[in-house]
Amino acid sequence: MTYTFYELLWLFFAYSFAGWILETVAAAVKKRTFVNRGLVNGPLCVTYGAAAAAMTTLSVGVKTASTWPTMLDAAVMISSLVLPVFST
Repeated sequence: MTYTFYELLWLFFAYSFAGWILETVAAAVKKRTFVNRGLVNGPLCVTYGAAAAAMTTLSVGVKTASTWPTMLDAAVMISSLVLPVFST
């Protein structure tokens, strides 16, 4: 299964917004006041969106292998370790 550019863009914005909600709630609970953790005063955390799009793209080719669970886990682990280094 391949994803179109618009599907990946939708995943990017959906996960960016979900990540912003989680980070804002965690920061608000910790500091007991509203803390905007978004990008340029907007409700997006780009790292989460980029990670979701990258993991989705990487997992497309892995699903056909007979060792799918192991390869998928490895692809997700590697991309989740490498992506934050380059995105921050």
